[in-house]
Amino acid sequence: MKIFLLLLIAAFGYVQPTKWSECEVCAFVMTSLRRVFGDDDLRDSCPDCLAPEALDRMVCDTLAEDTSDKDAIEFCYYLLRQVRSRDLIEEIMKLHPWYDRRTDRFCASEFELEDCRR
Repeated sequence: MKIFLLLLIAAFGYVQPTKWSECEVCAFVMTSLRRVFGDDDLRDSCPDCLAPEALDRMVCDTLAEDTSDKDAIEFCYYLLRQVRSRDLIEEIMKLHPWYDRRTDRFCASEFELEDCRR
């Protein structure tokens, strides 16, 4: 699954040597969640992979492999906590499994991220 998320980073063009914007982190997290929760094989073969701690490590540790930006990594964990506390997974499942404008609009509206408003 970690390889999948690394490929996801590359596919989105999010591979950046230094600083990620909050919008980029949000788009990465939301798209990762959409892909993971939409993967029936993963849910059947590894239900423990969807446990909060495992999911946090899978998503945010993958981000950490690509950047040393501590703010981006902390924001990743914050977003995952918000998704759980606000029960947003149903809304996330309505997003496209690959990044598109809807992902930015979702991040702008749900998390009030100004840099996602284009």
